[in-house]
Amino acid sequence: MFDFDELARKTQRILSVDRPIIVGILGVPSDLVGDITAIITAGSIADDLGVSALTDGILTAGGLRAAREVNARSQGVSVRLVVAVTPETIHLLSLPAVGTNPGKEVMRFHRATTSVQVSRHGLARRIKLTDFDNGQKIRLTGGVAPWSRYAAGTKAIVSELTP
Repeated sequence: MFDFDELARKTQRILSVDRPIIVGILGVPSDLVGDITAIITAGSIADDLGVSALTDGILTAGGLRAAREVNARSQGVSVRLVVAVTPETIHLLSLPAVGTNPGKEVMRFHRATTSVQVSRHGLARRIKLTDFDNGQKIRLTGGVAPWSRYAAGTKAIVSELTP
């Protein structure tokens, strides 16, 4: 079981927030165009090299990961994010590909001016945040499957952001 209380304490220290916050680990969803480009490129490279199906699969997986990284960086965030919610603000902090130590705050949304849309996508929840005051927006995704170690955080974030 993942320790969301410890993640909340770490996040509070980084944000200099002394009241309770709700935290979860979510990610930036894949970009369809980037994924298709990665698959086609990996397939072409594999064909040119004459490699096995296993190598082709590894190249494709690497390409998909790179496409997701490019998509996240183009938005000024990391692929994985700590989402921290206070009564006034939604904070997004960078999170490395491995580990659970949050980095710096990369985006901030004021709840009073932010629209929140939540949709179901299988065992995932997709969240779209749009700040109408400054035009800032982002799409996030998080798992809610019983076996997902981050499901409790995703559920807590969705519960807090939806009426």
